[in-house]
Amino acid sequence: MMNVPRAPAGNIVVELRFTYDINGILEVDATCKQTCETQTKLILTNKNISQEELAIRRKELQKLKISPRDQDENRFLLEWGARLYEECTGITREIVQAEMNLFVSVLAQNHIGEIGKARQRFTQFLEQQEDDNYGLSGGYER
Repeated sequence: MMNVPRAPAGNIVVELRFTYDINGILEVDATCKQTCETQTKLILTNKNISQEELAIRRKELQKLKISPRDQDENRFLLEWGARLYEECTGITREIVQAEMNLFVSVLAQNHIGEIGKARQRFTQFLEQQEDDNYGLSGGYER
């Protein structure tokens, strides 16, 4: 059982992550943000699965647990933003930093739909900055 500290309602954050596959395996990870303790619960709809097959399937599930920040397309945008930040000065630099912070905060929420919208918005912002600062059209090649 996870050790969750006593505190007034609303002061403890427990992050839940559900990972499942089409074969009826559901893995639930609960992480208490205050203690950084994580507990994992495995739920199977097929109780006749062998331990070897279960190990293989759980390994496949681990691939799905990549943080949005570590996904290639998001890393690319963060690197592009960091490069642009280094090349800019003054208010433009502050604006680039604010946009990067906004994108990172959306990534941290792990909401796929919102991440897609934020990625599109951040890409357009970076392309516009490139165009404004360097007269380029279309931004960077990916």
